[in-house]
Amino acid sequence: MKKSLLLLGAIILVGCSTDSVNVPTTTNSTDCNCGVVVQSVSYNIPDNNGGVLTFSNFIVRNNCTQLTKTVSGISGVITTGSQWCN
Repeated sequence: MKKSLLLLGAIILVGCSTDSVNVPTTTNSTDCNCGVVVQSVSYNIPDNNGGVLTFSNFIVRNNCTQLTKTVSGISGVITTGSQWCN
């Protein structure tokens, strides 16, 4: 009887634990026209005035669909981890 009560007590303690469960949540604030830059390459091209033009080619992963898209010839430096919108 003592073992049965001890076992019952252990089951109740384990069954009533307050461990949190991580449930992914989606919010309506996710912009499906945007994505995260997962890879980026920037390059410099000399211009006719002795200066330099900087361009980037990069890959974006869409926030909603997780599909990737290559974007080429964008002026400036685009950093990995930044958000890019269509």
